[in-house]
Amino acid sequence: MLFLSSTVSLWKGTIVADNTNRTFLYELGSLISDRISGIEGILIARTQWLYGCNRYVMQPSVSTDGKPADTLHLDEGQVRYLSPPSSELFGDASDPGGPQNEDDNIVRRR
Repeated sequence: MLFLSSTVSLWKGTIVADNTNRTFLYELGSLISDRISGIEGILIARTQWLYGCNRYVMQPSVSTDGKPADTLHLDEGQVRYLSPPSSELFGDASDPGGPQNEDDNIVRRR
C-alpha cells in the first residue's frame, strides 16, 4: 500500500489519525474484481475513511438473474486489479460533464 504521510496525535485525550494524504492505488474506470467472490466490474467511486481505510465501489455488469447488479463496496486489500480504464467508458472528451458553470445553477426570481 502507498502512503504519502500518516500522523497520529493526541488531542484532548483522543487519538486523532491524519491519513488525508494517502493515495488511492486504482484509477476510476479500471476493471477490477473482488478477491473473495470473484465478481468483476468497473471501479466507479473511491472513498477515504477517517482512520486510513480506502474503499472502492465496483459496479458489476449484471447479476446472475439478469437484472442490474447492486454496487459492491470493497476494502483496498480486497480489490484485484484487472485492466486500466477503457476510452469507451468516458465517451466524448470534449464534453466531460461534471460540475457546471455557477451561473447556470442560479435560479432567477422575478
